[in-house]
Amino acid sequence: MDLLDTINSFSIISKDVKLPERDAFINPETRINEQVIIDLWHLIDKESRVPSYGLIFGQHVQPSSKGLLGSLVSQCETLKDAFMTFIKYLDWMNPSENWQLIDDGQYIDLIFSVNSEKRYPIASIERGMSWIVSWARTLMGKDVSVIFASFAFTKPHYHELFNLNFGENIIFSSSQNCIRFNKALFDQKLLSYNPYLKDILERKLKSFIAKSKRKNKLAGSIRKETINELILIFLPQNKATIDYICNYLNISRQTLFRQLKKENTNFKTLLDSTRKNLAIDLLNDKDNSIQRVSEMLGYAEVSSFYTAFVRWHNTSVSQYRKKQQVIDKPSS
Repeated sequence: MDLLDTINSFSIISKDVKLPERDAFINPETRINEQVIIDLWHLIDKESRVPSYGLIFGQHVQPSSKGLLGSLVSQCETLKDAFMTFIKYLDWMNPSENWQLIDDGQYIDLIFSVNSEKRYPIASIERGMSWIVSWARTLMGKDVSVIFASFAFTKPHYHELFNLNFGENIIFSSSQNCIRFNKALFDQKLLSYNPYLKDILERKLKSFIAKSKRKNKLAGSIRKETINELILIFLPQNKATIDYICNYLNISRQTLFRQLKKENTNFKTLLDSTRKNLAIDLLNDKDNSIQRVSEMLGYAEVSSFYTAFVRWHNTSVSQYRKKQQVIDKPSS
C-alpha cells in the first residue's frame, strides 16, 4: 500500500508511532476498508513531521503497491482510456473520491473532489491531485506538462513545492480542484498497452468486486461464530489479528467492536478462547512439537505460549503432556 510505503521511505512520522499492520494492506487483490484509510490519514495528519506530506505521497508512485486496479489501468490503450477505466472502478477502491473528465476538444480537465462528510484532511487532496500527474508520467514513460492546476483550499506556506508536479500556473482558493492537460496527450498510446492482459485483469477485478459485495452482506450479520472460524483459519498463517480480519471482511474495527458487543464479547476474548481450546487439541497430537503448536496458535515466541497456557489451565505445557502420557499409557 503506497501510503505505508511512502511513510516508511521518507520518515514522515516517528518510528514510535504505531501504524496499522502492513499484512492487511499488501494483497494487491483486496479492497481496504475506507474507515481504515480515513483513520490512517488522520493519524498521519496528527503525527507528520513534514507539512507537505500529501504532495510527497503523490509524487512517488510505487509500482509494487498499485494493486489490481493499477495493474489493469497500465494495460489500457491510451491515457484517456486508462483514466476512464480508473474512474469506472474507483468506487470499489474509495467511494468517497470522485474524478470527472471534461473534454472540450482542445483540453482535458480532470476535476477531483472528496466527500466532505468523511473528514479527509487537505493532504489527501494534495496527494490525489499530485498522484494523478505522477501516475500519468509513469504510464507515458516521459514528462507530462500541466497547463494549469487549481485547488479549492487556501494557499499553504509550502506552496512553492506545488510547482514540481503542477508547473507555474497554480490557483488556490478556487471553486474546484482541477488539472488541465492538452487533449493530444490523452490520445497517445501507452507503451504498456496489452489488450489481452487488460481483458484478463478486468475480468479478475470484476470477480473480486462481486466477492467484495458478498463480504459486505456478510459484514452486516457478523456473529462471534464467524470471527471464531476466521481466527481458526488465519492463526496458522500468523494473520489472526483484528486489523487483518476487519480488512478481510471489509469492515472497520468500530463496526466489529459494536457487532461483538451485542453478544457480550470482543475480539481479544475470542482470540484467547480459540487459542485455549485449540492448544489442547494440538498438544494431544504427539507428533506436534511445542514449537509447532506455538506457531499454529500464532505466537511469535514460544515463551508467550508457555505463559498463556499456564494462565488458561493453571499448569505448564510440560506438566500437561506428562499427564497425557500417563493417561495414554496402556495398563499392564
